[in-house]
Formats: sequence, C-alpha cells, structure tokens
Amino acid sequence: MRNPAIFGFDNCGKRRYGNLTGLQHDAIIITSRCAKSIDKIHAMALDAGLPVIGPGISRRGEGKAVLRTLLVCPDGYSLATRHSIELDKNRKHLIHWLAEQRLPMVDWAAITFGAVQARMAAVTDSSFVRAA
Repeated sequence: MRNPAIFGFDNCGKRRYGNLTGLQHDAIIITSRCAKSIDKIHAMALDAGLPVIGPGISRRGEGKAVLRTLLVCPDGYSLATRHSIELDKNRKHLIHWLAEQRLPMVDWAAITFGAVQARMAAVTDSSFVRAA
C-alpha cells in the first residue's frame, strides 16, 4: 500500500499527491499592543477582500488587554486562478503598506508554506524591515 502522505485521496475524494500539492499558502500574522493600529490593519485587510481571523486578545491576570493578534489567512484557491492572483496582489499590497507605515507597537510576519519549493519560509517580517 502506498503512503497516503505521498499519494492518496483527500476527504473530498479528490486524488492528491503529498499534502495539498499545488497549493501555496500565504498568510500574514500581525500582533500589536495598540488597539487603533490593529483595527486600522484589520479594516484595510477586510477592504482588500482578504480572509481574516481576529483580532484575538491576550489578557493579563487583571483582565487588561496585553496583545492583539490578527491573522490574514491563506485564500484556499489554486495557484494562478483569477481569484488567487487578485488576493495575492492584495496581500502583497498589505505587506508593502505594513512595511512603509512602521506602525508603533506592531510586529508582523508574512509566511509562505505548503508549496513544493517552499516547505516553510518567512517571506519578510517587521524586524527585517526595521533593520533596513
């Protein structure tokens, strides 16, 4: 029997090789202690049509918000489809905007994973931009 991680069928009955081969997943993780900054980023991502989860809020013992986290999710479309191209363009625009804004108390990382050529690689992050 073949190893299902190499060849098999997914839960939807579609033939697959590896884990979702052919799909490249791009995500952006943003954290901030500043509610205004995270709300601004959240609104911009939603306006761009990007799938977003959050902001989630981490709290300290006395209940004060300490850290807000926002996830711009992978879009789930196969590479080179019209929707994927449009959302990739919008995601890149958000990354460039984050790099240019240098918002106070905001850290972020854009990651790519799942593609055959990139098992998991940080594309860029706020510390890289600040050092430049």
